[in-house]
Amino acid sequence: RNVTMGMSSAAVHQCVELAVVLPDTRVAAQAAFAPHESLPLGPLDDPDLLPTFHARVRCDHRFSVALYEGRELEEEAVQSDARAGFEQDVYVPAATPDPAHPLPPGAGIGPVERVAVCADLSVDCAESARRLRVSHQVLSWTPQRGMEGQAWTACLLLRDQTLSAGAGEQRVCTRFRVNKCEVCTRHGDTLLSIASDFATDWLQLWGANRAIRNPYDLRDIVDSLGNRLQLGPLTQLAQPEAVSTVSHKFKVSPEQLFRLNPDLDPASDVLPAGSIVCVIPDVCAQPGDVRMTTM
Repeated sequence: RNVTMGMSSAAVHQCVELAVVLPDTRVAAQAAFAPHESLPLGPLDDPDLLPTFHARVRCDHRFSVALYEGRELEEEAVQSDARAGFEQDVYVPAATPDPAHPLPPGAGIGPVERVAVCADLSVDCAESARRLRVSHQVLSWTPQRGMEGQAWTACLLLRDQTLSAGAGEQRVCTRFRVNKCEVCTRHGDTLLSIASDFATDWLQLWGANRAIRNPYDLRDIVDSLGNRLQLGPLTQLAQPEAVSTVSHKFKVSPEQLFRLNPDLDPASDVLPAGSIVCVIPDVCAQPGDVRMTTM
């Protein structure tokens, strides 16, 4: 501004420093929205220390990803330099797949839905309790046959939708691993139908799943095991072994061995030490066996 002092004029400069505070996007780890599962997420500082989610073939996994603006948790009366000018319920954080660390094949994340949760980030509190709004997305994935034994390091980029791409972006990651020798059952499945899919005998499956009382009704394992069906045992090789040796030892053909273990190299005649191998021993295929028929 100009200040007049007698007959002379002097320019006095006053400066104001303006700072744009980037959003403080955080993951609401405890805000799981039923019936979805919570997705364990962490920084990519050391991939070996990332949380791991163990998935199963044929499971329709649905994960909750809930994000919020960190300053939303501050009481409205609290003012600080970092909070000056902050308006509640303006920032809308969202998660998108990281191209450098993509989601497993077939996985995807849905659109943002704004949902009110309790101030402690839980979803169950008194009606009169203080609430804040979070961005809720659902990450969906159904592992397919051929993924057993595989693992992926997958990341999500967290960014507020009000900012341009890259501004204030954060990365959170997890590891997905598909278990071997386990599948999820679905409505209408029987031991016979699953045995047919995996080229084995229903009696073998029944022996591997002692909680099942009726081979035509698999609700027993839905209640006790979370619909997990065990196909057979896992064995870890203490030393390198020829495929033919493993095949003979566990009464499983080499073709079946590689179908159950798609992470193993089918071109190799020797399995390396430390290999974890799924086997479904062909213990029931004997002449004169009585086969279960459909009812």
